[in-house]
Amino acid sequence: MTSSSNLADLLEQVSADRMTATIATLTSDPLAGRRVGSTGGAAARAWLLEQLAVLGADVRTEEFPVRAVPQVYEAPTVTWGDRDGTTELVFGRQVAIHPASADTPDIRRGTLGVAGKDDPAGRWLVVPADMSLFDAYRDTRGAAGLLVRRPVDAEGWQFTMLAGPDPGPLPVLTLDPDTHHAVLTAATAGDRWLAGATPLRRDDVTGANIHACLRQPVPAGADLLLTAHYDGVGDHPGLRLPGASDNATGVAVVLEAARVLATALPAGAGLSVALLDGEEVGALGSAHHAGQLRAAGAAPMVINVDGAGRLKGRPRWRPAALPTVSSPCSTRPGATPASP
Repeated sequence: MTSSSNLADLLEQVSADRMTATIATLTSDPLAGRRVGSTGGAAARAWLLEQLAVLGADVRTEEFPVRAVPQVYEAPTVTWGDRDGTTELVFGRQVAIHPASADTPDIRRGTLGVAGKDDPAGRWLVVPADMSLFDAYRDTRGAAGLLVRRPVDAEGWQFTMLAGPDPGPLPVLTLDPDTHHAVLTAATAGDRWLAGATPLRRDDVTGANIHACLRQPVPAGADLLLTAHYDGVGDHPGLRLPGASDNATGVAVVLEAARVLATALPAGAGLSVALLDGEEVGALGSAHHAGQLRAAGAAPMVINVDGAGRLKGRPRWRPAALPTVSSPCSTRPGATPASP
């Protein structure tokens, strides 16, 4: 679409400061991690609508239902030990709540055991690393709960997940690899206990995709669609999860690319933006948009940006031609015009 000299000129227009400012806004405290259906998510959406309107885009939103979004409503207290001492585990690092956990706000205390080996009655069962949660449930009659191994990131934080199976009948806690190994070893030694709760409710909420058309394509002309998801996993009580690389950075790249390309694409080429909600609960925003793609028969060229930036020197920009999003320039039922 453009020569190498023109490309160099376009790159000169890209502002790192502007992208950094976008990331700072999307990760700020008032937006609270941008969980789908939350007040922080709504605040992010309102701000993004303003940014797209400033670019001169025709902007609208489209809502869709989201079922059973898990939300930790109280930081859990989890301790374990023996007659000689007690250790409290650090929420978010050493311990977290599995998305398949039952909502159990009251602390349960029980001796430690090994799933599939020990009598489950009254015990917190440590699930060996090579055993699935499904297999662990084969014999849990009267168990206090399950303890599952979960990897951590380079800084020692457990990954927060919203998508997952429906809740099971027991509280389920996840332990970092070192803590899981220590607890599993203690469980085989006997005379060790654990006490913990899993305050985890599930909310039915409404997600909302953002669609912006900056340039209408001519009939049979090229049509470019830039996409990124703007939702995050949301904060936990006492624990900030700002979602900078997942996916405030991707949104920043899309906004900046749209600003530059709005006046640079060849005559007749279309340009639109879709900022999608509900990605963290199973890519529901993309799935909703994909249905509109099929209904409209639209097939834009798609660039999706998820995790733009660098992690330990490796690029985290993942462009992909995904036929999962229809062009915001198309007319679709159910679209809600956005306020300028």
